[in-house]
Amino acid sequence: MGPELFTNKIEISASEVTISEVLLNLKNILMWDREITDMRELDEKRFMVLRNRKSLNTREFISVMQINNQINYVSTRGKVEYVVIWTMDKIDYGRTRLTQTLHLKKKNKWVPISQIIRPIVQAAFVKNLRALKQFCEMEHVGQ
Repeated sequence: MGPELFTNKIEISASEVTISEVLLNLKNILMWDREITDMRELDEKRFMVLRNRKSLNTREFISVMQINNQINYVSTRGKVEYVVIWTMDKIDYGRTRLTQTLHLKKKNKWVPISQIIRPIVQAAFVKNLRALKQFCEMEHVGQ
């Protein structure tokens, strides 16, 4: 794994189980990432994701992995290859702190200019994180 680009945190009124279920099923990303225009399942844990033309990655492959208490999204074959590490910490009953950390892969041509693109990429990820929060809280209400 390469250098950390940024970390975002948000509190969600949902359990760790609810959030994990949402994150582990990558098809849910269509509900909270508006840049994604299409998705094709390659196998149970690997997807080809198509994004609109404004995105750095208009096409990428994302693999979902669960490692201990973390869920990782590993993106390959896009202009920017990265890993998103999702970590959940229980605050109290029904409330969870979700941490999202983005690492660029070492072989990226973007690593040398990562501090220049960081604010733009982080703002996009924060926007999606807020949409994810709303989706998880709606899923939590439905349980």
